[in-house]
Amino acid sequence: MTTSRAYRSPVRDAQARLTEQRVLDTAEDLFLSRGYTATSVAQVARGAGVSPQTVYNVFGSKVEVLARLYTRRVLGGDPTPPLERPEIRALDAETDAAWIVRAYVSLSRELAERVGPLETVVAAAAAGDADVAARVGGLGAERLLGAELLVRRLRQLDALRPGLGDDEARDRLWTLSGSAVWRMLTRERGWSTEAYETWLTEVLSQAVLADPDAVAVPPWERGGEAVRQAADATDPRTRTT
Repeated sequence: MTTSRAYRSPVRDAQARLTEQRVLDTAEDLFLSRGYTATSVAQVARGAGVSPQTVYNVFGSKVEVLARLYTRRVLGGDPTPPLERPEIRALDAETDAAWIVRAYVSLSRELAERVGPLETVVAAAAAGDADVAARVGGLGAERLLGAELLVRRLRQLDALRPGLGDDEARDRLWTLSGSAVWRMLTRERGWSTEAYETWLTEVLSQAVLADPDAVAVPPWERGGEAVRQAADATDPRTRTT
């Protein structure tokens, strides 16, 4: 007895991916310029050169289009979940608390640059639409988990400020490194990337570290196999955003 298999055409699959990306690109432009609420599925479809039904067939709803856009921004073209990426895992091998904070600042800035503009759209949409709030409200939870993992490592190194609880340390990192602060300083006040990262490193070090004045020593300036491996993942001179 033979079992029939559904045939999948590589050409058709490629066309479907292109259609999906075209819809997402169009929706992003419209959401950023007009806002989520003021943008209809029909407008997205027209801009993407497809029918409204195609948008519904691919995504199911306008809410899902927004959710997929946000996820795409978070991933930044790399399908690997952020917390599983080498530059994040490398921090678990780090022993220099000051450098851990410095690396976290750089990674947070990269994420803020990717998601910041769209995050404003998401926040505004969620405030007035229960469906949006229910679907996308938890999409930023991974950043909170990232801050929690960082605190866990600093606790292992006995590097947290005396008397500072893990939850409060996590919340300080999560709040100060968010895209809202990045947007206010770099977009509204015109700070450079270097000025922003220098300031945020100082603020976070004062907020959570037992020795906030310690000088961060990059892994590539230290010895040991673990830090050499960490350097490959965290060196900002060779990494791309």
